[in-house]
Amino acid sequence: MRTRVTTIPKKCLKFEAYIFLPDKNATMRDLRYHASRTSGNLIVYDEYGKKIVKRYAFDSLSEAMAVVEKIRRGMVYKRTKGLLK
Repeated sequence: MRTRVTTIPKKCLKFEAYIFLPDKNATMRDLRYHASRTSGNLIVYDEYGKKIVKRYAFDSLSEAMAVVEKIRRGMVYKRTKGLLK
C-alpha cells in the first residue's frame, strides 16, 4: 500500500503501520515473543504525501502512537507559531 503524493495539502497526517505476525512454522519462542509484543514498522507522511519518518521500528503500539503524536504536535506548533505572540 502506498500513499498518493499530492500537490494540494489535505491538512492531515497519514501513516502506515505494519505489524509482524508469526508464520505457520513458528517455534514456541517465536509465539511467546509475538504474544508479549506487538512489533512492527511505522511510516509517517506529511500533508503533501512526503515521508517524514521513513521506517520506525516499534515494539508496542503505544510506542508507535507516541511517535505519531510527537510529529502531530510539532506540525501544530509550526502552524500556530505566528499566532501565539
